[in-house]
Amino acid sequence: MNLNPGFLLQDRYRIVRTLGQGGMGAVYQAEDSALDVMVAIKVNFIRSEGSTTQFMREARMLAHLRHPNLPRVIHYFVAEGNEYLVMDYIPGDDLKHMVEKFGKQPVDKVLDWANQLGDALEYLHKQDPPIFHRDIKPENIKITPDGQAVLVDFGIAKAAYSHQQTQLGARGYTPGYAPPEQYGGGRTGGYTDQYGLAATLYYCLTGTKPLDSVQRVVEQKEMDTVVSYNQTIPLYVSQAIQRGMALNPGDRFSSVHGFVAALNGKIDSEPLTAKKPNDSQATMTAIGGIAAGTQIASSFPQTMPRQAGAMPSTQAYQPVQQAQSPVYPATQAGALPGKKKVPIGMLIGGLAGLLVVAALVIVGALYLTGNLFASPTQAVLSGLNQTQTADVVALPLVSEATETPEEPTEEPQEEIEPTATLEPTFTVEAIVEETPEPTLTPEPQVSLIGYVAYISDEGGDGEQIWLMRVGMDNFGNLLSEKEQLTFDEGDKSYPAWSPDGQYLIYSAAGATATEGLNLYRIDITADEMIPLQLTDRRGDEVYASVSADGVTVAYDNNGRDDGLRQIRFVNIDGTNDRRVSFDFVEHSPVWHPRDANLYYFVLEGSSHKTLYWRNADADSSELRTFDRSTHFGRLGDVHDPTFSPSAEYIAYTQINGSRTNVWMTEVSAGGANTFQLTNTNTDWYPSFSIDSVWIAFTSSRDGNEEIYVMDLAGDFQTNLSNHSGVDKMPAWFPIFVQE
Repeated sequence: MNLNPGFLLQDRYRIVRTLGQGGMGAVYQAEDSALDVMVAIKVNFIRSEGSTTQFMREARMLAHLRHPNLPRVIHYFVAEGNEYLVMDYIPGDDLKHMVEKFGKQPVDKVLDWANQLGDALEYLHKQDPPIFHRDIKPENIKITPDGQAVLVDFGIAKAAYSHQQTQLGARGYTPGYAPPEQYGGGRTGGYTDQYGLAATLYYCLTGTKPLDSVQRVVEQKEMDTVVSYNQTIPLYVSQAIQRGMALNPGDRFSSVHGFVAALNGKIDSEPLTAKKPNDSQATMTAIGGIAAGTQIASSFPQTMPRQAGAMPSTQAYQPVQQAQSPVYPATQAGALPGKKKVPIGMLIGGLAGLLVVAALVIVGALYLTGNLFASPTQAVLSGLNQTQTADVVALPLVSEATETPEEPTEEPQEEIEPTATLEPTFTVEAIVEETPEPTLTPEPQVSLIGYVAYISDEGGDGEQIWLMRVGMDNFGNLLSEKEQLTFDEGDKSYPAWSPDGQYLIYSAAGATATEGLNLYRIDITADEMIPLQLTDRRGDEVYASVSADGVTVAYDNNGRDDGLRQIRFVNIDGTNDRRVSFDFVEHSPVWHPRDANLYYFVLEGSSHKTLYWRNADADSSELRTFDRSTHFGRLGDVHDPTFSPSAEYIAYTQINGSRTNVWMTEVSAGGANTFQLTNTNTDWYPSFSIDSVWIAFTSSRDGNEEIYVMDLAGDFQTNLSNHSGVDKMPAWFPIFVQE
């Protein structure tokens, strides 16, 4: 629900302006007519079963907080399907805009902010139960006109209840400021806030956004230190920030208080050693997966989530061919991937060296067997009635040995008097070969990223709809498991999900040749997935897209006498089929993921394919180009547009003659910012994962059509289908997986 200026919410709050908006919510400035003060209203868009209870409980918890560096929660309520949190409006500018305008900030000023924010975080973490903000970043820190640093936006704050479960829809993270545990199924806690605070200070001191933790994990990239940007910054400040941003939670400071003390040059009493996280500490996970050297998910469930009557899985879960994913070197005995081998050259004497090696073997054995902590999680696909359980475990990292063990001292032996003279005898000593110690390497474990519906002929019965489970193991390898979903006669194409994940819409041949391709719908929650025909028009009905409210299916049809493609709407139950475009060649519609009244499409004219949008009102003739800067825009010739679920990006196929590549543009920039993600000239039909982190697409770079995946930067392009036939047109499952 968009709150326009002047709108009166709850007969009390008059909306003044929008302060910010993202994929999971928005923040508005409003006037509280009851108290005659300005307030900030945080609206949570994404809700799931049980979220209201959790929201109300945690809102009450926040309402009791009183700290000079935290805004007060004044009111909270649920209305029209959204959750509202009303807080003090904090005047001033946020740190992101301050650095953008004035550049990197002076050390003394940054340390003053750090002291204030650290005190506020310690206050939160010492509540009963502790409260974790989980979204510390420059945009969420306001500096008031009198220089006070205030931590704002508690939209995803949570209390550390014993079960430590968080719905994925409520989890937020910002690349550069989020630690690895926040990208996957890991637990979050005070160490998560510590990482975010350290990353924010890094940005303030350097004027540069920190390297994202996932890049540091998967690509094993080293992050530049703060002092490398400015050598006048005290070394202890730089070292404290480096440790506060350690990838493993156990390598960070034990508290924000310890971190702030180190920032101020105070001696830290806690040694930098591997620590076993307690119940509130985190699994160190990467995007939907795991950081190097850490295990997650005891195993991937052996079958795909499906209903009674569906066919069993036809292929075991196996690693897939990788195009650019990193390959980790083989591990040494007692060592972990990505960790240095313990130096023993400095140890005194061969016996001391042997003792260290033996100790490492013992530590490694304990590391892999006894020194674990588990957090059971459930992967539940909403609407599928299928629950999957996986144990999430993390291994604390082994610190490098730096101390030399003491030399063993000989015990005094008691003198024994000889009693008789013994004749010498000849003895043969048995030569016993020592059995080498087994190499201790962590077993590959897999964490779920999501599910992809796609078209494949792998089953040998034509081009059918398949479902692919996508995961990542603890070595950073992307994996897939495939299962055929449809089996009836006729080739299928253009799969599209309803927003609730219940229905899958696709194109298939009609009953007669004159009908061409028609739209069909299957209910994947049903015991028997019987296709329901939605359209029966002349020509081909393709590129289905379901509106955000789940009511209307937009598609394009070329059944006119002149063969021009036009956009039509039909209800998801097959009723009220109507045309909505009349005068131009329009095709490839895609609904806005948050607004059921807006849809985007491609309009062709003068040999150009341009992205347009319009209101869903069929009587409206107003067409608006997405990029109004030039006549044909800056996106190039557009095909296959698709929204990220966060509504921040549009990915599309850019056509240049016979060359096709995947590009992306920021919605808010209106075409000003475009990014080329692939460059093989054989890539098309992108689709975003539900967390807006991954993009699946079709590529023919291997000589045949395959399903590939990459991240938002176009990195880690990996072949998921790895099949010699046809694999194309991916569509990510649209429901968040719950922990």
